[in-house]
Amino acid sequence: MKKIPYSFDIMEPPPQRGPSLPLRDIEHALSVAGGSRRLADKLFFALQQELPKQLDSMRRQAAEHGWDELWNLAHRMHGSTALCGVPALNQAVEKLEHAARSKRPEEIDRRLEQVAAEISRLQRSQALSL
Repeated sequence: MKKIPYSFDIMEPPPQRGPSLPLRDIEHALSVAGGSRRLADKLFFALQQELPKQLDSMRRQAAEHGWDELWNLAHRMHGSTALCGVPALNQAVEKLEHAARSKRPEEIDRRLEQVAAEISRLQRSQALSL
């Protein structure tokens, strides 16, 4: 006779929330920049300058239900964040990109606010390091 497992035999513990992704991964940024700290910093500075405008554009597209353009904007930001070594923001933007593809307003709003929070966190950390 086969033993049928009880629910406690097959239950897994709930996933543990690990530490959040780092704001910056300088090693990755340096590898993308061919080892040049100057180039990595230049790319990062350019990203920081563009983030507020990009966020405004994405919010406008979300408000107007411009899902395809929102996806394009998120896709471009996703590429920029990957190059600049900002993993937490990169992950948030990737999730927004997927949400825009799904065209579900509630999910998009939630993901857009996560992107905004990561941008704010990145800006605060840079202000503190000046």
